[in-house]
Amino acid sequence: MLIIFDLDDTLYDRSGSLTDSLNGLEGIRPFPGVKEFLQRKDFRKVLITKGKKKLQDLKLDLLGIRNFFDEIIICEGSEGKMKSLRRFSEKSGEKWVVGNRIDEEIIFGHELGFKTVWLKHGKYKNLKAAFHPDHTINTFLEIGRLVPCKP
Repeated sequence: MLIIFDLDDTLYDRSGSLTDSLNGLEGIRPFPGVKEFLQRKDFRKVLITKGKKKLQDLKLDLLGIRNFFDEIIICEGSEGKMKSLRRFSEKSGEKWVVGNRIDEEIIFGHELGFKTVWLKHGKYKNLKAAFHPDHTINTFLEIGRLVPCKP
């Protein structure tokens, strides 16, 4: 199984606290349950995020989650996210995408046949879509019941 994660407002709370600068980053923390879930060895983990490389790299280091991912992709924009997801859609096996933007990673995953988990958090939590994600959660902790631990 492969699970692809978004970063901002999916693995930590960015909502309203950050701009696209390095200021204010020192206080960021992963959501409860993120590190424990990412430490699991029963699935492959990929991070696809968009933003400035230096800023996204710093966030990963401050959050202490960089080493949990098998691969990290930092894209310039939405088009890069779709292109990256498309690359993984060609792989065999079960594929999931987890994110907070129903208008980006969740719809892209839906179009590519991934199982989708929409974390309704942050400034995009009230967006509407013409489709229903496979799962909608309000806290990251809820993902544990969706992806049971396999021995």
